[in-house]
Amino acid sequence: MVNARIFSAIAIATCLVTPSAFALTPSECASMSKTLSKSGAELKTDYASLEAFAEETETVGDEYAAAKEESGLSPEAAERAKALRARFDEMRAEVDQRNAALSARVAEFNTIQRSFQSSCKAYFD
Repeated sequence: MVNARIFSAIAIATCLVTPSAFALTPSECASMSKTLSKSGAELKTDYASLEAFAEETETVGDEYAAAKEESGLSPEAAERAKALRARFDEMRAEVDQRNAALSARVAEFNTIQRSFQSSCKAYFD
């Protein structure tokens, strides 16, 4: 019974060992390095795009705030404020969604990069 428990614990521990615990070949590390470099560049580009979209969203929010102040002056101004509010809410939701997706990708990238560093550190020291 004790031997069965020990065997089970060893089997479970073996299953939990991450792939990063296994050494990669130099060519695998070089390939992974190129892939990580490309992925990192894509993340930076996507972040810049998100940042620009967030600034555009902020501008629409400012326009909405100004239109809201003028909304009592005429029905047209009220309609403009209403339209800007809808546009601002849509854009803000998209910013939140894109930010969440980018954050998840960055977290995954960081995990892969740590694995790479662990697996390939012998070739890059």
